[in-house]
Amino acid sequence: MTDILGELTGDQPQAELSNDQMGALGDAVDRLITKQNEIAAMEAKLKDLKAEERKINQADIPTMMTALGFETITLLDGRKLAVKDSIQINIPAAMKPQAFVWMDENNHGALIKTGISLKFARGEQDEAHNAMDALAKMGMSPTKTDSVHPGTLKAWAREELEQGHSLPATLFKVHVVKMTTVR
Repeated sequence: MTDILGELTGDQPQAELSNDQMGALGDAVDRLITKQNEIAAMEAKLKDLKAEERKINQADIPTMMTALGFETITLLDGRKLAVKDSIQINIPAAMKPQAFVWMDENNHGALIKTGISLKFARGEQDEAHNAMDALAKMGMSPTKTDSVHPGTLKAWAREELEQGHSLPATLFKVHVVKMTTVR
């Protein structure tokens, strides 16, 4: 068995390999590089395909449907086509504290979820089961994060906008895009 510490530090003896062994190893390296290049090409192709799909879904078909004066239509083959507005929203990381304050002040604080994380060493399972108020007494330092689930945020924004309420553009990045569905 090879000395792992020697491998990590580079202090392993150099074994003599036959030409066949070196050739086989070189061939394996070539196959690895070929596969890595194929994967990179496929990932680039997938990215391009997704961009094309997004353009057809959010621009080409909605533009055609608007020009025809339809929001929904049944095609000759029976498929039902619909174009609807879809809300896309996010809270920029730098604005989360201010956005959460605004949500609290405007009666939307229930959407904010607080997560607490704490790492324990092996053997400290008993401490892990204690409640948050006991953590300070034990000298622990939990990590607290506030967040709003993206789906919850999207549904809330849609409801607010449908009711005619506006959301502060400095706190929330809201985009309305046309989305095509085919059934």
